[in-house]
Amino acid sequence: MSPPLRTLVLDGSPSPAGGSRRLAAAMLEVFGGEADIIRLYDSPVRPCRGCGGCAADPVCALDGDLADFPERLAGADCLLIVSPIHFASLSAPLIAFFSRLQPFWRARRRGRDLLARRPGQSALAASGGSDYPGMFAPARAVAAAVAKTLSIPFAGLAAAAGTDRLPVAENPAALAAAARLATEMLAAVRQKAGGGQEV
Repeated sequence: MSPPLRTLVLDGSPSPAGGSRRLAAAMLEVFGGEADIIRLYDSPVRPCRGCGGCAADPVCALDGDLADFPERLAGADCLLIVSPIHFASLSAPLIAFFSRLQPFWRARRRGRDLLARRPGQSALAASGGSDYPGMFAPARAVAAAVAKTLSIPFAGLAAAAGTDRLPVAENPAALAAAARLATEMLAAVRQKAGGGQEV
């Protein structure tokens, strides 16, 4: 029997009943196992100040804000990014946190690896009150870039638009699509484990 899945959730939603959290819940139901949730609205994370310190040393000069993130990430099988859409982008706490991943980017450019192991899959769960073409494209691009920096395969986006008119909890199509994406991610993680690779 496969071991329970471990999911690290970067929760950038300010609302306990938010649509992006509801999409994430649908995905976590599929994953099963344990969820390690970092609620960024409750964290002390400050944005990168561009000091350049990580150019020589792969440790952020602001270390102390979620300094255990690398350990928590290394202990996860999936990474799930959760955010409402604000002006076509992710929430401010998520953007601030992602700016602090510069040490990972610099290490990757130098051919170094700051993680002993990494999740086998990642994805973005996002919701927006409005509904217009391309609304999720910028946020998806950022999430995919973060996954690339961390060398984690990016499975895609679970999204719900128009939540001002139709809440996610009342949108079975969006919830089903989120569950399908989670099912695909779970299969990929299990396949990697079955191939003898660590997950």
